Amino acid sequence: MLALARQKIAQNGLTERVTLQQGLVEDLPLTTQFDAATSILVMQFLPDDGAKLAFLTSIAARLKPNAPLMLVDIYGGRNFVKEFGSTWISHGELMGLNKETLQNLEKGHDAMYPVPEARIWELFKEAGFKNVRRFYSVLIYCGWIVTK
Repeated sequence: MLALARQKIAQNGLTERVTLQQGLVEDLPLTTQFDAATSILVMQFLPDDGAKLAFLTSIAARLKPNAPLMLVDIYGGRNFVKEFGSTWISHGELMGLNKETLQNLEKGHDAMYPVPEARIWELFKEAGFKNVRRFYSVLIYCGWIVTK
């Protein structure tokens, strides 16, 4: 993904304005404050045992005041996700996916820790974000924009 991003950045003449970073949020220096952040399909893999809040807090600590965070994630609780997961697996069967791929899809649902949208809003608030706005929603996926 970084190679593709690097290519697109160069094609659009943005090399001098964009720095790509590979690693974890908490590995970024606290001395650098960013104008914006995105998190796409990351938080769903973190259990709600303090890891989700630590992730959001780490992002907030590295954003300038009033900087936006765009977060897209699976939401709705484990049973909700498993219910829709079975729909994806049925769709995969109809599309001719092999048995191993279908099994991997099913295992992937067990490695996720989705929480209801109300909990995500609480986590945003606890991490220091405000102005929560939902901008996207389809099936078990939702997107929010918040500001620090």
